[in-house]
Amino acid sequence: MGVHTIRIAADLQWGALQASLEQASAAQREAVATYQQSVEQAFREVSDALAGEATFSSQLDARSAQSKSAQRYYDLSNARFFNGIDSFLDVQVAQVELFNSRLQEVQTGFELLANRVNLYKALGGGWDESVPGATLIQSPYTRGNGASESLEHRSAGDQGETAETVVETIVLTTEEPVPSKK
Repeated sequence: MGVHTIRIAADLQWGALQASLEQASAAQREAVATYQQSVEQAFREVSDALAGEATFSSQLDARSAQSKSAQRYYDLSNARFFNGIDSFLDVQVAQVELFNSRLQEVQTGFELLANRVNLYKALGGGWDESVPGATLIQSPYTRGNGASESLEHRSAGDQGETAETVVETIVLTTEEPVPSKK
């Protein structure tokens, strides 16, 4: 082999090594950018969940106070009915208001718990949907204010009223194994 042949082979090898280095550098820059996006997304999810914790906690306190007030209204309406002061229609109106306020309180409590699940997931809490025996269940809740995005309208009872049913699939339960008959 001549000197020129070795030089050409070395130049070709240098070019291949240089191309490999550039390719590895590009892959590294892409991996760093992907990692940075993942970290930013994680911080955003944690921040949103922490903000939701404060919001839902204060909403739950307000809903609890509203339920207590509705209970007092119902008790007074019932007493006025039994004393002959008001009609039963007033008792029914108070009952509907009490039901709606309790329903909103339960929904807000559910949203608070769902937010805590999201916070747990955002902090890397070991959420694993592939665990045997663990299933996601659908929890239907009736919502009167239409605040959720996943609403399904349906008829509620014989009165022709409509209710909006929210179906959330975020509560994790563990099913107990059913003993088999042998």
